[in-house]
Amino acid sequence: MTDPHSPARERRHRLFLAGVALLALVSLWLSELALFAAFLTFLTWASLPELSQSQRRRWLWALSVVALVCSVGLTRFVSRYALLGMTNAGKRSVDKEIVSRLREILFAQDYAREHALIDPDGDHIGGALALPALVGSAPLRPPASGRVELLDRRYAQLRATPEGPASALNGYLFMVCLPEAESWSAAATARVDEERAEREFIALAWPDGEGTSHGKLFSIDAAERILEFSNRGERGLVYSGAGTPPPCDVATRGDHTFVAWQGKAPRDHLPGAP
Repeated sequence: MTDPHSPARERRHRLFLAGVALLALVSLWLSELALFAAFLTFLTWASLPELSQSQRRRWLWALSVVALVCSVGLTRFVSRYALLGMTNAGKRSVDKEIVSRLREILFAQDYAREHALIDPDGDHIGGALALPALVGSAPLRPPASGRVELLDRRYAQLRATPEGPASALNGYLFMVCLPEAESWSAAATARVDEERAEREFIALAWPDGEGTSHGKLFSIDAAERILEFSNRGERGLVYSGAGTPPPCDVATRGDHTFVAWQGKAPRDHLPGAP
């Protein structure tokens, strides 16, 4: 029968603990090893042989030091992966919420097109509406008349920007741009190209300030082409707040790198189009 007090058994435990200690030290650089090192530290403690009181104090002191090193590695692991995962999940949630708001604008424009709310050429295909008209705070542009309310009243909190009015909602600003003869405009004084407006518009969403999540810029058009731009430059956010809005054609002018949001492809047919 093996003597639990045998020097050989204690020596094996010492070698095992030395290996665990080395693994714990390595976990300070490779934090993925911290969980494994912590488990082995517990296993070493649970399998300690019967020891004298002085020997047990020495072993517990050594295990405490190794456990402390493991805790540092575990802290780095949690901060590097767990918290990063939570942060990324929060950012993705914000992205989805902003894109959802842009789609609400898209669906409102689809309604205006299908019901020909503005139809100067009488082809039963309506043109896109400016943002104040979508929220019902301004009448439809001539030759149409009257008011509609195609967007929720949450969008009615309009703020002036150098490009045109924008809705402030959940830490983001939303702006609708309509086509002119050779350009785009979100201004109330825009001279809308009614033929182009039957199949084109651009809606943009950008952060209302530096503290708004990760601050991406989003764009959507009539074909539900959804694009995103990191909106980060050397000095922070490129476009931020009502004072620094993006130009209407920001996604197509080539100054910044836009990518398809979640790889989404545009639709191939506009509602209400022949």
